[in-house]
Amino acid sequence: YRDRVFDIHANPDDGTLPTVQMSGLTIRNGWVEYNTGGFAGPGSGIRGQANLVLSNTAIVSNAGGTIWISGTLDIRHSRVAENNMPPTVDGVAAIYVEDGALSISQSQIEDNQPGGIYVNKGAVAISQSLIAHNEGSIYLSPGLATSDLVPLVTIVDSTFLANAGVA
Repeated sequence: YRDRVFDIHANPDDGTLPTVQMSGLTIRNGWVEYNTGGFAGPGSGIRGQANLVLSNTAIVSNAGGTIWISGTLDIRHSRVAENNMPPTVDGVAAIYVEDGALSISQSQIEDNQPGGIYVNKGAVAISQSLIAHNEGSIYLSPGLATSDLVPLVTIVDSTFLANAGVA
């Protein structure tokens, strides 16, 4: 049986997002795809409604939109690599942040298919990191409302290498 590795939920009573810290883990072999009941949803390694901090963690060899977070995501001293989408799934990226900020520091985001990073309506800060060999490196979406602004992006001392494109 194939399934995602971690599924984190907001408080069912008031919708409060939990703060979750994961450190020293290897998250691998998560899998989500279409089934007879419809799409199982993104986030084969981690799906969460949370403020998530990943440190010293490897997220590798997952299939189906590796990390999906509605909240904030802070990746430190970690590696997100060699993740892909099954052929039956239209995917966006290995890291998908919805309505929240993404921070990546001293980490590697590499060899992901279909892409590296997708942020919808949130700020992005990348420092001292490698974003390489992804089918796409970063896609930023301001959201659908005309009042939404283009997300703030800060990149410092980082390398973007051999990605299919930057949007």
